[in-house]
Amino acid sequence: MKKAASNESNGAESAVGASDNDLRILHAALETYWHSRRPDHHEESGKPLAPVVVSAGPGGVCIELGTDRFCDTRAPDVQIERRPGGWAIFLHPLGGSDACGVVYFTDDGRSYFQRETDGGPTPAIEIVPTGDKVPEFDEED
Repeated sequence: MKKAASNESNGAESAVGASDNDLRILHAALETYWHSRRPDHHEESGKPLAPVVVSAGPGGVCIELGTDRFCDTRAPDVQIERRPGGWAIFLHPLGGSDACGVVYFTDDGRSYFQRETDGGPTPAIEIVPTGDKVPEFDEED
């Protein structure tokens, strides 16, 4: 694995402009989206900030969620690969474990979701019916 390239003007690492043999890493902090939990609140998002690490290399892009460490196997991640005719997006809710499912986007605008088998430490993905809420995300405290 190659060392991440840095943008010399400000020291920030960049995921833009990677060559075929380079690994680029971007560290970011994302605001928390609050609108569905605070409908009377003026701003839709804000603190707390959550760290993410985005790495781009010849095999695709990996977005590690809730960590500021590269290759943190404790953090959930999303891996994105280019495939002939579209994109494959692998969902890893348990860092370092198998995917629970794969989302496919075709170049002509179609999309598919494929569940992965429930055979390891990663719990099976739960499908929420249209219009239903996910309590951990959409219910008031």
